[in-house]
Amino acid sequence: MESCKAKLGLMAWLVLSSLTTANSTSFQECYATCFLICAITPGVAFSDCPLRCLQACIIPSFPIHNAAADDVHRQQKNQFFCELGCAASSCTKFSTQKNPAEKKVGSCVDSCSRTCSMD
Repeated sequence: MESCKAKLGLMAWLVLSSLTTANSTSFQECYATCFLICAITPGVAFSDCPLRCLQACIIPSFPIHNAAADDVHRQQKNQFFCELGCAASSCTKFSTQKNPAEKKVGSCVDSCSRTCSMD
């Protein structure tokens, strides 16, 4: 029974991860969907959900590129990691078990994006 719940949770998390990295999904939609699925996934502590979902929705998957594009991709990765660090320290406090507060979190993440782009 535990094994079945763990497998179901893993499958839900994998599906969620592929959905949340889609470029057409806004941060708020991604975060709300991720948060709700994370909160009901067996074996995942609720307290882990805000950070997991910030990571899934802020940092996209980067395809492998040629050497000429490495500097651009390195700068993009640095931007995303800066945003994730800022959001992790400032934006996770808005989410509760009953309310992901995706609008507040999204606004907070936007301010992190502006702060990180000033570097």
